[in-house]
Amino acid sequence: MDSLTFETKDGAYFQDQCPRMTEFGFPWLTAVRDQYHIKDFGDMFEKYISN
Repeated sequence: MDSLTFETKDGAYFQDQCPRMTEFGFPWLTAVRDQYHIKDFGDMFEKYISN
């Protein structure tokens, strides 16, 4: 892909930086999702039923 072969200001190629950015960001995104993703909907169902 020619669009990924451009050179950045510091001389690194974008295609070489993509895996590093993914390795940096993906664990953080999955940790945040695990922290805030609701798996137990019991509270929500109780609130819905009581109204």
